Amino acid sequence: METLSPSLTRFIDAAGLRKRLILGMATHVWGDCVGRQIAQHAYVERVRQGTLYVVTDSPVWSQELSYLKPKIIDEVNSRLDEPVVTEIRFRTQAKSQARESTRTPLYPWNRHIDSVNLSDSHHETVASCTDHLRNRELQATLRSWAERMLKLREWDKRHPVRYCVECNKHFRSHRKRCPMCNRDVSLERKPLD
Repeated sequence: METLSPSLTRFIDAAGLRKRLILGMATHVWGDCVGRQIAQHAYVERVRQGTLYVVTDSPVWSQELSYLKPKIIDEVNSRLDEPVVTEIRFRTQAKSQARESTRTPLYPWNRHIDSVNLSDSHHETVASCTDHLRNRELQATLRSWAERMLKLREWDKRHPVRYCVECNKHFRSHRKRCPMCNRDVSLERKPLD
């Protein structure tokens, strides 16, 4: 009997999702790589083509982190087990506009996903798909993974991705105006990198 891990790995490789999946995970390992103190003042806004775009709440933090850039890149890549991050770019955003603003991150943080409550019908669906498994450890792992994927899907529904042609940027918002150029935009039609 084949275990699940090699099957998933083959599927991810065959679908060409490996690098995008690993880059997306960079947002989740950021806090572990830089520590709690830095994570309170800087967060990954997005990841694109091997570059982490990090928002800090002051120019001092941007400057300090720029000195640590090689060390941070090494730490992130070691946590991801692949050298996919090649650059980090920092920008400053005032504390009043930072993380708690109306601007939703393009890729959800763990706390965003964990805040989603699934309905009873979601839990029943997950249970019906996993209850037939005899291996309890595999059953628990698949149940946890399926619930997380459902939470992610629900979070995505609540926070639609939009694309601004003028700025060439993706953003999540219920407003139909780009936060950068204030232009009217439609729902996402261009794939995320």
